[in-house]
Amino acid sequence: FDIIFAEGQRRFLDSMSPYARQFAEQMEKPDIDRISGLPPTVAIEQRISQGGGKSTVATVTEVYHFLRLLYAKLGTQHCPESGEPVIPQTEDAIVKSIRARLEQGPLDLLAPVIRGRKGFHTDVADWAGRKGYTRLFVDNQWVEVAGFERLERFKEHDIDILVLHVPRRGVRLADLRAAVTEALRLGKGTTKTICTPSQEPG
Repeated sequence: FDIIFAEGQRRFLDSMSPYARQFAEQMEKPDIDRISGLPPTVAIEQRISQGGGKSTVATVTEVYHFLRLLYAKLGTQHCPESGEPVIPQTEDAIVKSIRARLEQGPLDLLAPVIRGRKGFHTDVADWAGRKGYTRLFVDNQWVEVAGFERLERFKEHDIDILVLHVPRRGVRLADLRAAVTEALRLGKGTTKTICTPSQEPG
C-alpha cells in the first residue's frame, strides 16, 4: 500500500479530470526512484459499511456491469449441466422440444418473473392472482397463489408462474402454442419446463 498501490493510485488519478481528482484522497508519493510496468490501480477494502460483504473492485467501481455486458454480447453462454451452447429458439422450436419431452412424462410450463431479487414479493403473488394464475414455483418449491406468504426480505428469490400443466397425452397443439407465447411474454423472452412424471399438480 505504501509503494505499489500509492504509485498505482497516482497513475489512476492522473487519468481523471482535475475536477474529479479534487474529491479523491491522494496518498503520498512513494519514496522510490522508479516503478515500471504498473498500471493505474484501485484498491477497495471489503467491509459491510462500504458496498457489502460480497463487494469486489468490479462491483464497487461499477466496472462489473460493463464486463457482464461484454461477455453477454461477445461470449457464448453454455449450460452448466450439459455443456451445450445456449442459443435462442423460435416459438415453433420450443413447442417441438416440449412435445418431444412429453414422451418422458407430463411437464409444467413456467414463466420466470423474478430472478435473484430480494424482497417480500407479495406484489407478484397479488398480480398473479388477479390474472387468474393459481400456482407459483418459489425457490424450487410449489406455492399456491391463494396461500402465498411474504418471503424473506433480504434473501434473493426466484419465482416462476405456472402457465400450463401439460399432460403426457391429450393436449391440443393450439393450446400449447398459446401457452408458450404467454410464457415467453411473461418471462420477457424466457421460459422453462419442469418434468412431473409421477405427480399431477392439484
